[in-house]
Amino acid sequence: MPDSMFIFLTRESKNYTSKDFYQGSSVLGDGEVPVYVEDRTLSVVVPAYNEGKRILPILTDIQNNMPEVQEIIVVCDGKDNTAEVSRSAGSKVRVLEFKERLGHGGAVFEGFKASSSDYVCFIDADGAAPWYEVRRLFRMVSKETPAVIGSRWSEGARILKKESLRNIVGGRVYHYLALMVLGVREKDSFCGLKIFTKDLALELTKRVTVIDRAFNIALMYHLKLMGIKVREVGIEWSHNEDTNLPVSLKVIAMMLLTLFGLRLRHKIDNRSLHKKLSSVRKEVKFY
Repeated sequence: MPDSMFIFLTRESKNYTSKDFYQGSSVLGDGEVPVYVEDRTLSVVVPAYNEGKRILPILTDIQNNMPEVQEIIVVCDGKDNTAEVSRSAGSKVRVLEFKERLGHGGAVFEGFKASSSDYVCFIDADGAAPWYEVRRLFRMVSKETPAVIGSRWSEGARILKKESLRNIVGGRVYHYLALMVLGVREKDSFCGLKIFTKDLALELTKRVTVIDRAFNIALMYHLKLMGIKVREVGIEWSHNEDTNLPVSLKVIAMMLLTLFGLRLRHKIDNRSLHKKLSSVRKEVKFY
């Protein structure tokens, strides 16, 4: 049976790497069951704000190595040549162009809404997570596990090039704040590789309203509120210093405010719902 006709649902392990999965590793641990899947398709969304200088490698890698990918949707909302460069990557690439700035989350959601596959993922344009990690996570997502996210902090992660110490410390502090304030338990909410079923992806576009730099934490918070089972998987990852998303004091302040804003809004929504239910109970007479 060809590799594209089956997948293995496997736990993270330090005994084998992502490339082992690509090469068809058949190593299964206790309790791990191979799941046979036919006709699975994946749409890959790449939010791209002025990414013309570095987007081509990840697009060509996915185009040339992943037949299960039905389309690569590049969402351009910048002013450089990203659209032209993306179109040169191959026939699977679809480019959506917007004149106005969408924000990271806005670009992801426009891609979700335009996708036509059974499953949809988004990935960073800089290729920090390689194409074979997209394939490995795609093998793990299913109707029973509708959300699979990459992680730089989970067991099995391989960091080829680290971020600056400032970014690492800031990320860990934010993680623990998100845990305390929102109850988000995932170790790495900000990793730029996440895969969902199409139905779940579309539902998230209706619920999540934060589309700026705090988009990822808002996404994880809404998954928690929805009771969605999320699988977090350690991946291979390499930091790209030429980032279009620098960390500044203004960004840090905004993201902290977003944490408490999400929590406050949820409390207000719950109180409003409680008042409406109480009003209904008073009006309804039981005979």
